[in-house]
Amino acid sequence: HRNKGDGTFEAVPFPKLPTVNSRGAAWLDINNDGLLDLYVGGYEIWTQRVHPDAIFINQGGGKFAKQWQNLQYRQGAKEGNYSARGVTAGDFNEDGFVDVYVSNYRLQPNHLWQNSGKGNGKFTNVAMAVGAAGKPSQVINYTGGITYPVCGHTIGSCFGDMDNDGHLDIFVGNFAHGAAYQNRSQFLRNTGPKGKYKFEDK
Repeated sequence: HRNKGDGTFEAVPFPKLPTVNSRGAAWLDINNDGLLDLYVGGYEIWTQRVHPDAIFINQGGGKFAKQWQNLQYRQGAKEGNYSARGVTAGDFNEDGFVDVYVSNYRLQPNHLWQNSGKGNGKFTNVAMAVGAAGKPSQVINYTGGITYPVCGHTIGSCFGDMDNDGHLDIFVGNFAHGAAYQNRSQFLRNTGPKGKYKFEDK
């Protein structure tokens, strides 16, 4: 809904969507055109299906177009879908293009989607490479032969310069269940250009 500036709102046309379950979304200007786009994190339903994440590009005039609906598939079908519980946006590598951090539940690794910087809405998951996927405690194999590192029940994260060094860090909030594998919340310190924008678990 669009704010009309008089205390009321009006409906805005939006791409037709299937019925999905979502726990997090974020507004961000993906292609640097001055218009806010929308990233929606897909969650799960109780039939064990998981909905894919989705990106909607702002076309102006209150209209949006679905850019692509399955980030995980872009990495390779073997990775399957993840249970997103939160989405936050920030330019972690300071290239002028906003990136996306997705908090995943069910002991799944989190995703740090690095913007290609070409204005085409394409991203690459660099979380494992830069130390932002969570802190795997071990590796398990689910039904179907897919191997996952055991990370945390992450329910929300945020970008912020927590140590005032000019670089965006990430705070990762992990929820604790009464289960065998639980990870604490994390402060991931961005090492900046000298450290090739990798993250340290502090």
